[in-house]
Amino acid sequence: MSGWRLYLNVGNSTAQAGVWTGRGWAPVLRGDTGKALELLEAVLRLPNLPAEDPDVVAACFSRPDREPWLVTVEARLGLRPLVLGQDFAAPIQTCYRDPRQLGADRAANVLAAVAAGEHPCLILDAGTCLTADLVGADGVHLGGAIAPGLPAARAGILAGAPHLAPHLPPAQGISAPAGAGVDTAENLALGLESALVGTAQALVDHLQQMTESPAEVILTGGDARLLEDRLRGPAQLRLELTLEGLRLAYEATTLP
Repeated sequence: MSGWRLYLNVGNSTAQAGVWTGRGWAPVLRGDTGKALELLEAVLRLPNLPAEDPDVVAACFSRPDREPWLVTVEARLGLRPLVLGQDFAAPIQTCYRDPRQLGADRAANVLAAVAAGEHPCLILDAGTCLTADLVGADGVHLGGAIAPGLPAARAGILAGAPHLAPHLPPAQGISAPAGAGVDTAENLALGLESALVGTAQALVDHLQQMTESPAEVILTGGDARLLEDRLRGPAQLRLELTLEGLRLAYEATTLP
């Protein structure tokens, strides 16, 4: 037994890799979803990591084409990842008509928040899509919303107005001007960022009305930092929320 487990949160645009040693998380790494091997190699270069391969690899996927990741992990580490929603489940209660439609990453987020006693809460996960998940005071997932995140909005502009492609900000690290945009690139950056913030605020305003006491806002996902200081009212940044829920789901349903 090596004494460590590897947890992978594979989104549509970016992926997170977290090493759990039993005492806490090693520094969580982030990389491009299309570069699985590079992220794995970065994990294996972490300082103080045991020389042995992990005891377990558990993964959460937001995208259907998971096979390339499964094959890459197995080839590099000799372990086939266990997949949340397929090999084990997140033990949550949800009002979804068909719980199978709730994304594994969203279920993991809910589990982590409920386990930490952070309910009622509203979880905003700012990834390729912006997802909102409302959890009641009793810890039950009440439902939520899905809207375009920055990568999805950017892809929509590329598809619908390809002539703007040279002016689009990078997929990561958007920087909007403080005032009005004075060229096409600044206009796009300001518009994309404002659309994300405005949508997030609208979801907060709408969904916070549905719990008796105000739901605490929890931010996670690759673009969560863009929302942290731009929403009205307090919000807690929890960038490892999905990984923590993935770990809890694995331990609750797999370990003795």
